[in-house]
Amino acid sequence: MTAFSVLRMALRSIRASRTRSMLTMLGIVIGVSSVILLVAAGHATSAAVESKLEALGTNVLTIYPGGDDSFGGFEGGDEPQLGARDVDAIRAVGAAGGVAAAYPVLSPSSVTLSTGTRSLTAGEFSGAPAGYLRTTNVRFSQGAAYTSADDSARARVIVLGSTAATRLFGPGRAVGRSLTANGVRFRVVGVMRPRGAQLGDNTAAMAPYTATRDNIAGPTAPLASIAVQTTTRTATRTARAPIAAALRASRRLPADKANDFSLFDQAELLGTTDTIAKVLRLVLAGVAATSLFVGGMGVMNIMLVTVVERTREIGIRKAIGARKQHIVAQFLTEAVVLCLSGGVAGIVLGLTAAAIATAATGYAATVGPGAIALALGVSVAVGMFFGYYPANRAASLQPIDALRHD
Repeated sequence: MTAFSVLRMALRSIRASRTRSMLTMLGIVIGVSSVILLVAAGHATSAAVESKLEALGTNVLTIYPGGDDSFGGFEGGDEPQLGARDVDAIRAVGAAGGVAAAYPVLSPSSVTLSTGTRSLTAGEFSGAPAGYLRTTNVRFSQGAAYTSADDSARARVIVLGSTAATRLFGPGRAVGRSLTANGVRFRVVGVMRPRGAQLGDNTAAMAPYTATRDNIAGPTAPLASIAVQTTTRTATRTARAPIAAALRASRRLPADKANDFSLFDQAELLGTTDTIAKVLRLVLAGVAATSLFVGGMGVMNIMLVTVVERTREIGIRKAIGARKQHIVAQFLTEAVVLCLSGGVAGIVLGLTAAAIATAATGYAATVGPGAIALALGVSVAVGMFFGYYPANRAASLQPIDALRHD
């Protein structure tokens, strides 16, 4: 028997029981589509992490008021605050300690932006030097960032999040227009690109540190945070100790007192996202393995039924000279074709789901040729593994017993 004739017989047998074959393939379809989604989720997670890292900025440490264990609050109005003296102390650490620059950040609460006819409350209003925008990789879809000269001149200029600009001025019409922030007039110089799915990211507004301090927050307002640009990516770890020592000296903390400030590496914030992604991949892997196993058992079951149904055919074929390997090849080919068909359907389903996920999230849930080849290989392996026992059982039948089978 030629390979082509064996394949033709396998396809004819599958077509003879279409409904049963489709139900048998269902487990394979789900398993293979889960494999495709597993790979797509890995690519989407990597894209999301890279996007968030870019949005957060590289080589950045952020200092916040309050120690790591300060969630219970401070008694007697002794809440810690960050001020200009702390910024100077960090800058004094210098490149030798891993510090390239330090930027004070003001964050006055409940800032209302208004054009006279439209208004909204900024999701977050930040007052920071121009260097802070570069350090945190703020990108613009319209206009540009304010400059260090604007900060030095106390210029009342402002950049808006994409949603804030659209709500206040309509699409594409914000740059060069004026608005008021808590009643103080500012001129819009740039519109930021969307920075994430959270609405607060895109209804944010940023203005120069000096203009925010003088016109909105007030000259005695404490800093919301201090952004530290380190000399290298690895310096975000090595610079912690000298920065902490400088802050403790600046704040005159005795040796037996805990820090009343916290240091955050921006990349650490992505740890939770990465953990969730790993759990998602494990769940999908479990679903894929379970579905493939169940599907394989279904293939074995249906092939055993097929062997019983075709016992007389097997007896006739062996009586006219068919050898054991011919019978094994026939039934094994049927099992492999069944699983391979389910694999192809699973790949189509998985690619469709990945395309929908890409369109919905904006992150590229791509699937390469390697993943498709892996899915097809798994399908063939399942067919061969679960199809061998029924095929061997069919080939082991004695011709006389098979011919006498009713």
